[in-house]
Amino acid sequence: MEKKIFLGLTIFIILGYFGWYLFVDSVQQRELQLAETELNTIAAKLNKARSAQMNLQSIQKKYEEDQKRLIRERTRFLNKNELSIVTKKLKFFSSKYKIKLLDFSPGLDSYFGVSPEEKIVSLPIDIMVEGYYLNIGKFLEHWKDLPFYMIPNGVELKRADPDDNMLHAIISASLYTWNE
Repeated sequence: MEKKIFLGLTIFIILGYFGWYLFVDSVQQRELQLAETELNTIAAKLNKARSAQMNLQSIQKKYEEDQKRLIRERTRFLNKNELSIVTKKLKFFSSKYKIKLLDFSPGLDSYFGVSPEEKIVSLPIDIMVEGYYLNIGKFLEHWKDLPFYMIPNGVELKRADPDDNMLHAIISASLYTWNE
């Protein structure tokens, strides 16, 4: 009889364990898997959000740098009433390269007849300088360092004196300004 009770209890415990496993543990396992899946989804979203935030910060930083650069570039376009600044800057700039600024003549007749819809206008300018060949070349090469946009279109070189190596250069250029 004790064997029957022991066998009955053993079968009851085994059936109880399988019943518990089938009805309780398997449900908890499914819920655990669903929770892990949801946790992984949330973790993936969090990682995407972190990378997006880092990208946003780098994009904002780049945007701010571009805005500063645009403001700096905007100041290189002069207004029509600031042409005297060009003469002063060119005189200083030419002396830096040991060149003498002889003449500065903007073509104002075509400049003031420009349509008001055009925001950036090209002002034709003829500049006459005197100096040695290499100095004139260095002067032209460094026009990109000027605080305004002026682009050389052509250069005509003549000797200032037949017995001297000094040259007169007539530089045709375009000065870009705001049309306000």
